[in-house]
Amino acid sequence: MLGIMVGVTTIIVIVSVIAGLDGMVAKEFSRMGTRVLYVGRHQWGGEFFWRSPRIGEKEMEALNRVSLAEYIVPYSENWGESISREGNDLTGIQIIGTTEDYHLVRELPIIKGRFFSGFEVEQGSRICVVGWDIYEKLFPGGEEPINEYIEVYGVPFRVIGVIEKQGNLLTNMSGMTSDYNIYIPLPVSTRLFGRWRGLKVMVSAPSEDLVEDLEDECRMMLRASRGLHPGDPDNFGINSQDFLLKNFRDATKYMWAALVGIAGLSLLVGGIGVMNIMLISVTERTREIGVRKALGAKRSNIMVQFLLEALMVCWIGGLIGALVGFFMAAIIAAISPLVFVFSWAAVFLGFAFTSMIGVFFGLYPAIKAARKNPVDALRYE
Repeated sequence: MLGIMVGVTTIIVIVSVIAGLDGMVAKEFSRMGTRVLYVGRHQWGGEFFWRSPRIGEKEMEALNRVSLAEYIVPYSENWGESISREGNDLTGIQIIGTTEDYHLVRELPIIKGRFFSGFEVEQGSRICVVGWDIYEKLFPGGEEPINEYIEVYGVPFRVIGVIEKQGNLLTNMSGMTSDYNIYIPLPVSTRLFGRWRGLKVMVSAPSEDLVEDLEDECRMMLRASRGLHPGDPDNFGINSQDFLLKNFRDATKYMWAALVGIAGLSLLVGGIGVMNIMLISVTERTREIGVRKALGAKRSNIMVQFLLEALMVCWIGGLIGALVGFFMAAIIAAISPLVFVFSWAAVFLGFAFTSMIGVFFGLYPAIKAARKNPVDALRYE
């Protein structure tokens, strides 16, 4: 029972935690926008060429002519920057230069203050919106951040907003976290960091049904703006969050299979224990088998009796293992950012495994018991 219990517990914990992780990651990726395309120099997952043309004003003019686009938001990412306030320095900050619609496309709720306006972007105002972690570190004790100043390379920026905490599950994954980001108007970012990095552009569709049509129109406009001929490969990338989500699910799929395989080995060991116990039981109850056969019990009656006993041992161990597994999964969810997900599939999988183990390892002792000669069995002991 203990071996079976450990195996089923492992299966329940693995399936519940991975299901919770999968749902949590899907939710995090949805913040990137399920209707959003990311236009840049490279295709995600493809070969990286430093000589690929940067996205610049010519490409922006082409994208601005896309009729299906709801929002067209250029942005530049500057990694590993340093900021300070009153002698308190922070490093490893990502500073994003963008326009007024960025927080709408990325679904970044403003918890304090506001995001900058289109007029402020055009004027190149030195203002910024900060992520939650930056706010907590530079303004400890709940100090009011609005209209206070932080410095980027000695240049003062006035804080006008704070973004609600987004969590750290996808920290630094594709540059899409916001808790450790600062957002400034794009013209200010260009003056501060230069144009050599080029731009990235978010293009959102009015609905998910139009995303593929939007991608086709964006590709057509960009190819025309760069003078590409039919048959020439794209020298730009049009990406979506589905690529990252698919990669994550592929990774967890193999991890899930490997961990369930480990749990299966534990069940296999438990099954061997069940078989040994049932063989001992058959030996100890040889006289009982002889009496039953003398009273008219058939081979099938004896075999079913011992097979059901083996299954009962496995089912009881499986039931205890399922309860312990859900309890452990709930504890893991309580002390970590993972979400606990009750999975009937995990219960079914656990009991399917235990039933197969019970039948497979209980069948040999049951057959051995059923084949005993009643005369020899009665003379045993």
